Amino acid sequence: MIMSKTLFTPLLARLCELLAAESYSERTLRAMRPIFKALQNYLKAHNLDEYTTEAGRGFIVYCENELKMCQSHIERAKNIVGKLGRMLRGMEGRDVLLPWPLTKYELSPLMSQLYELLVSEAYAESTLQDMRFILNALQDYLKICDLNEYTSKAGAEFINYCSGELKMCSSRISRAQGITRKLNRMCQGRDGKDALLPDLSKKFALPLGFTDVLDAYLVYCEANGNKHTTLHSKYLVCGNFLKNLHELGCTEIREVTVENVQAAFLAMGSVGYWRDRLSAFLRFLYENGFLEQNYSALIQIRRRFMPMPSVYSPKEVMCVESSFDLTSPSGIRNYAITLLVSRYGIRACDVAALTFDNIDFENNRLYFPQQKTDDLWECELLPEVKSALQNYIENVRPDCEEYQNVFMKLLPPYIPAKYNAVSTMVFSQFLRTEIDSAERKRGSRALRSSVASNMINDGISTEIVRKVLGHGTKYALRHYARIDVESMRLCPLPAPEPTGVFARLLFPKGVKSAHV
Repeated sequence: MIMSKTLFTPLLARLCELLAAESYSERTLRAMRPIFKALQNYLKAHNLDEYTTEAGRGFIVYCENELKMCQSHIERAKNIVGKLGRMLRGMEGRDVLLPWPLTKYELSPLMSQLYELLVSEAYAESTLQDMRFILNALQDYLKICDLNEYTSKAGAEFINYCSGELKMCSSRISRAQGITRKLNRMCQGRDGKDALLPDLSKKFALPLGFTDVLDAYLVYCEANGNKHTTLHSKYLVCGNFLKNLHELGCTEIREVTVENVQAAFLAMGSVGYWRDRLSAFLRFLYENGFLEQNYSALIQIRRRFMPMPSVYSPKEVMCVESSFDLTSPSGIRNYAITLLVSRYGIRACDVAALTFDNIDFENNRLYFPQQKTDDLWECELLPEVKSALQNYIENVRPDCEEYQNVFMKLLPPYIPAKYNAVSTMVFSQFLRTEIDSAERKRGSRALRSSVASNMINDGISTEIVRKVLGHGTKYALRHYARIDVESMRLCPLPAPEPTGVFARLLFPKGVKSAHV
């Protein structure tokens, strides 16, 4: 047996037995054995008959400074020390092996409420699983500390516990910090998306006049249709700008000068990223009488190059649709997914989030709240799409009553399909066709762009195209309208006769007219 326990202390021997019982691979067990031997030698060198938490901390330092282990071996040593620490706290079985124990206790009401909120906001399955594990670890921590309810102080101590005792990696600790911040906001009485997103009112200590200006701008943006996440982004950018102005000595917005604006802008760092937001903010201040001069021109916006969207002709789209193998389960499912994208231009995230409540087969309607904008999207259920969906649901979809999502993985574990899998599937299907797509993208967004461009090329009004694609404003369509070459042929202007220096450069030999 690779993980022989005859030379180890009782606690180390029990962990060896547990690792073997959980069917760890021989390669993993072989990699763990030198760590166990090094730990046993460390205990013996320090005249310790049994493992302790303090010994585990010293052993990690010993591995780094004395044994000069590589980073991967040090991480494995920390992992083993973490398991031994959980055994010292009385944990058994698989609870020992996980960096966050799968607790047998139910979550407290507050944490249950947070988890239900995360589920309702359509967080990804992998994210929910990760957060559930951390909530479990937090619940166990509260039990260890004899606490019946979560408090902000307990949350701060839990972060130290994750780092020191559970030996979580930095990404897990960051996730735990995010969860404690959400719980803290819920303790303050916030609910819904307000609990999930950072507080907008406590980031910057601004003078009253600056706060009023910022609030007025956010109200204006919200009235113009900005969503919560966009408002939050604008709050951070504009609030940071106002904070810089205050630190430069400005106490009233009307005291701002050209030099102040430029200095506050440059102090933000990554200035290229903030140009659009600040230029609009300064223009708002001028147009609404907060500033006597329009300083928005001081912040020049450099338009980034926008590549032509990748689009395919109706004939090419039909070629993709006809390339599926409708005798296989995956082909039937993927065909139904592709029709939703190629006929309606539905985003991949909306396809993945589609539930049975969103499909009305009896009245031939399809409707759902869009993941990106929260706006309701609704359209007629086309006959070919309806037939493909019914074929998939009745003959292929796994029988999973716990999930209402339409599209599922076809192999265990039966969980909802991810949005990125939709685009990957479409990409792979393009490769199975004979379409020459070397210069064009091949994912689901290419099909969505094709829906838009083909509708515009057919003379359909931009307002109808906007509603079909689910865009909030008509300006988003400008990206697709650029490829309407036939309509653009109707708009050329005649070239003017060259004059002056330009004419002399064109005709150095003295020809006066371009038509000569």
